[in-house]
Amino acid sequence: MSCSPLFGPEAIEYRVTKAKAKMVVIERDKIGMIKEGLVPHVVIADELREQIQSEDEHYQPTTSGDALAFLQFSSGTTGVPKAVPYGHKAATMAAVHVKFGIGLREDDSYFCPSSPAWGMGIWYATIGPLIFGNAMGSYSGKFDPVRVLEALEEFEVTNLFAAPLVYRKIMNCGKLDDYKLKLRRLTYTGGKLDWDVIQYFQKRLGLIIQSCYGSTEVGVILADYDFDDWIVKPGSLGMPLPGRKIAVIDDEGGELPPREVGKIAVRSRDKWVTLGDTGYVDEDGYFWYKGRIDDIIISAGYTIGPIEVEKVLKQHPAVEEAAVVGSPDRDRGEVVKAFVVASREPTEELKKEIKEFVKTRLSKHEYPREIEFVSELPRTPDG
Repeated sequence: MSCSPLFGPEAIEYRVTKAKAKMVVIERDKIGMIKEGLVPHVVIADELREQIQSEDEHYQPTTSGDALAFLQFSSGTTGVPKAVPYGHKAATMAAVHVKFGIGLREDDSYFCPSSPAWGMGIWYATIGPLIFGNAMGSYSGKFDPVRVLEALEEFEVTNLFAAPLVYRKIMNCGKLDDYKLKLRRLTYTGGKLDWDVIQYFQKRLGLIIQSCYGSTEVGVILADYDFDDWIVKPGSLGMPLPGRKIAVIDDEGGELPPREVGKIAVRSRDKWVTLGDTGYVDEDGYFWYKGRIDDIIISAGYTIGPIEVEKVLKQHPAVEEAAVVGSPDRDRGEVVKAFVVASREPTEELKKEIKEFVKTRLSKHEYPREIEFVSELPRTPDG
């Protein structure tokens, strides 16, 4: 299990407790994030590096494909982060996506700037390229599109896999034309990519940003393939990966005909598993995204559960009640918005105080960027 450096102590405690972790490896300056007695062993990362250097380079594995390899936390339809277990065989599905969806080639210089604390960064920025012997790169620090462009030029990156926000920020910085890039393939996942961004990169680089679509629970299920004869439909989610049965279904689980909007679902163990999104399939078998069917918020590629944010909001002494929703945002797709019933005078200063309260306890990407004070929250007849 990996945790983001953006997490606050409560977010870390929840995940460590749910995972029943026995040891935490952490940077020295983050040690205060771990409550005393939370785990039996706390190891400083720098000290672990020294220990690893003295280990034998060769070892005999005793695990199997079904043995637990990794726990990844994802916000489910209830909004509470849940642990999704992955066996070692999950690497085989990552390999299929990396080869066919991302289109990684032997001679590619590959880069995915997503954090290894998230599924995209774990499987497709780190494990995926290493499976095929390609070098992997990582991004450290606050995101800066110019810094990314500098890296793309310096390392002669040919294959870029990134979240929609990365492409939008590169577009908005206005510096793309200043760099001599060798990109041959662009792909994305983690949210909706707007048409103006697709057009911008196509005009500037002659490349269409192509889709990879899936979820933490089921992996990648749809992709735009890296085949010479593949016909790209800009904005589509592509077609199913080999061995995956994908359909658009109605509320009763029946498959819908082309152009009819329903729930995107994958066949698993003789039943349909929905991904929380609506869409349709066209006459050629390409899938198209329409929107979310649940209350999960997707902001800049991050999946955010509103219940977890509400729980922290209510711990603030001035918050009597709170309800969290996704609010449309041009750059991030959605941002977290909180409707708050306050126990004291609602002011701009109180908004800032509440935002900082959540940011330091939960995560710097989950705090409510928008807060609206209300006198009461709407309720159903049963309360």
